[in-house]
Amino acid sequence: MPLGHYKKNIMKKQILLFCIIISLIVGCQDEYEKFEDLGDSKMKNKDYEGAIIEYTNAIKSNPEIAYLYNLRGMAKHEKSDFQGAIDDYTNALDVGDRFSQSRNQDDVFYYFRGKSRYYISDYANAVKDFTESIRAGEDGYFVFFFRAMCKEELTDYQGAIDDYTNSIDENRKNPSSYFHRGEIYYKLNQKDKACSDWSKAGELGEAEAYDKIKEFCNK
Repeated sequence: MPLGHYKKNIMKKQILLFCIIISLIVGCQDEYEKFEDLGDSKMKNKDYEGAIIEYTNAIKSNPEIAYLYNLRGMAKHEKSDFQGAIDDYTNALDVGDRFSQSRNQDDVFYYFRGKSRYYISDYANAVKDFTESIRAGEDGYFVFFFRAMCKEELTDYQGAIDDYTNSIDENRKNPSSYFHRGEIYYKLNQKDKACSDWSKAGELGEAEAYDKIKEFCNK
């Protein structure tokens, strides 16, 4: 066989092999994305068990995608499987770290893990997660709000007041931040501040705030 013809055959085989590899990669990507989309659809329909199944299939198709674990964790949280959710958020952080994916996602992973920890009364570790979430770039009112509730449970009242204030600074139309801050002010015998916060919470739609005002402020 002439050398030139031999080289052409080798090149054709190399091109064919390259095309096969690319096809397999694209097929793998399409497969996990297909399962992810199915999971998203089931989440929207509140079929959380179905969503968990689809996200698990997505993870099996590509276990190196950190946010897939986060999605499955969210579905588990909605089913009140808080420990299972925590495990998945931890996996998201670990996988993201191993494959250098999650630098712009850590804030989300820490926030959701902190939220699940709050629901199992693991307040100290939840505070740590919310703090990491803020450090990673999350500055939404909700992360300060949840950290404040944890600090309140831990009787760190000044820390809770500071975080409810941070939450209000980020969203002045969230009545819950005013309501809860008012409760702490009342515990600390700062009645005027408490009543002012409950009044604002009431204006923003928190009906229970008016019960507080009637019981503690109109005397």
